[in-house]
Amino acid sequence: MALILELAFRSWSRNFEAGIIFSQNELLAWIIRLIIFLLIGWRVIKVFGRSLPIAAIAGGCAGLVIGLVVAIFRLFDGFQLWKLFNLITETVLVAVVGALVPLLVVFIFHSKNKN
Repeated sequence: MALILELAFRSWSRNFEAGIIFSQNELLAWIIRLIIFLLIGWRVIKVFGRSLPIAAIAGGCAGLVIGLVVAIFRLFDGFQLWKLFNLITETVLVAVVGALVPLLVVFIFHSKNKN
């Protein structure tokens, strides 16, 4: 679901040559990713309870896949040398954010219910 949403947004944003959508498409892509990672954290709480390791693993795996697919999508969009390095950096960055956001959601929910 997350990949379909991300790729649909990227395909949709290609149609704009100017304006706020085109200049801010990376910001909007990160907002979409954060919402997806928040939903992953909520889903971990609902299915597995307050398990921090499962939240980190689920978010990290989802971020790894999303980051890799987006980096490959950019690589085939038009070849430039920086896009080869982007395969590693974007994949790792999205995986780290993907692990931290659900972890934070579960941690906040755990501390809120503990008090």
